[in-house]
Amino acid sequence: MKKLQIGLPGAAYIAFTGTPLIAGEERTREVFGDYVSIYNFRQSIEDHATVPLYYENRIPEVELTNVNLNVQITDVLDRAEDAVEREFAREYHVITRDDRLDKIAEDLVTHSLGRGHKGKAMVVAVALSMAVKMYDRVQKYWKIQLATWQAELETCAPTDRAFIEEQLAYLRDTDMAVIVSPAQNEEADLRAKGADIRPHRLRLNRENLEEKFKGPADPLRLVFVCAMWMTGFDAPACSTLYLDKPMRNHTLMQTIARANRVFADKVNGLIVDYIGIFRNLQQSLAIYGTASGGGIAQGDLPVEPKAALISQLWQALLDAQSFCASLSIDLDAIQAAEGYERIRLRDDAVNAILINDSTRQKFLTHAYLINRLYRAVLPDPLAHEFNPARSLLDVLAQQVRSNSGDEDEIETEASGIAQAVRDIELRLDGSIAASYARWTIDGARPVDLRQIDFEAIQRRFKQGHQHIEIEQLRAMIRRSLDRLVPRNRSRMDFYDAFQKMIADYNAGATNAKRCLPNSLTLRSN
Repeated sequence: MKKLQIGLPGAAYIAFTGTPLIAGEERTREVFGDYVSIYNFRQSIEDHATVPLYYENRIPEVELTNVNLNVQITDVLDRAEDAVEREFAREYHVITRDDRLDKIAEDLVTHSLGRGHKGKAMVVAVALSMAVKMYDRVQKYWKIQLATWQAELETCAPTDRAFIEEQLAYLRDTDMAVIVSPAQNEEADLRAKGADIRPHRLRLNRENLEEKFKGPADPLRLVFVCAMWMTGFDAPACSTLYLDKPMRNHTLMQTIARANRVFADKVNGLIVDYIGIFRNLQQSLAIYGTASGGGIAQGDLPVEPKAALISQLWQALLDAQSFCASLSIDLDAIQAAEGYERIRLRDDAVNAILINDSTRQKFLTHAYLINRLYRAVLPDPLAHEFNPARSLLDVLAQQVRSNSGDEDEIETEASGIAQAVRDIELRLDGSIAASYARWTIDGARPVDLRQIDFEAIQRRFKQGHQHIEIEQLRAMIRRSLDRLVPRNRSRMDFYDAFQKMIADYNAGATNAKRCLPNSLTLRSN
């Protein structure tokens, strides 16, 4: 840069960077001048380019009393591990003491298994030996959890079996790996510190662990790092960072960004802090300048306390309750009821939700958002306070989707309409030859479809929950016609009549009778 400045004294210098990397980041402006344009964390979240990050403080009981510890250790972390030990012997001993690592490993396993949105996770350790040691300890507590759930399965109630089997499958399938760069004499050095790097180095040399961790379906779900993959590495499925390494400035900013990539139904990224890393966050933002001119504007922090996520869940529940109240659905009354009364109130609620497509979709949106936020808040104990209301909304949503034909398996055996629709399907399936108003079905006597008693179906609508009944009929006819019309275009009359029924339904018809044609005559032409 100096040579360029001497050779081109009148030149203008423009840089494009995610984080200014010149030593002592403040010098970036000295070389390139003030910022021309800044695209910060808050803007990327508003543009849906990244998901918001939330912070959870889980510092173990072994408290670090040196408030300057992060700065002191970070200044020499790029040097050899032995140098860190020599220069900060007391602080390094506190960080690496066995009982502290045990507490963190046990908490990490409990937290990881309790997350609602599992996703993939990275554990950031202070040094290479600590990454290996933390891997060993997490493995120990992982096996303890596996044995605990296995014992629970043998004595559990039938209603709990599916959940326990799901936990056991996750525990058995999950793969973990240590991701560290090679170093001279690493085997001997780490052996002296009580860490065996050999199996991890062998695996790093033989497997493409980067590809595995980036693969959403791959069982490699938890990696232990100390320097690699903390910057310039994107794995959108990674949703949680467990930090046990002092960091600051661009290293801190880039590391926390490992969890903010948009992916599937991921609501947010979570930063779990075991060392008090966010003491440096404000300082880092002051250097980088999150707003035009370098100032820090309110709301520009890239990470919010997890309490903010809980507030969002609370507000989402209030919005859902308000929407249900507008449909005369009393969620508190349903929760308070028991037995058949609760079933009746629940069916009444589903019937009210299915009044038209708009109310159905709005309710499902409320329920979906609440479920996503609830999973994001887990395993915070406060989440359990929301579970009764969330669980009721989830049950209602499942019933709404079931009646709308939005699930793979729909229980319709008890429905009178189901039998009528099956009668129709029996007459339409098979090899068919057209003859004006009749369909000839191979292997069966000719059947006049005009003889189907649609008035009986209409009478069925008048009984019980009309909106549920018509939603079931609509879903079943839609599935049948989607399959049958491409095979025989002459069934379009049925399709057109069905489309008219949908149009009436979406127009807000509250009387199911209006949505069903008086007669449906199939013509061969």
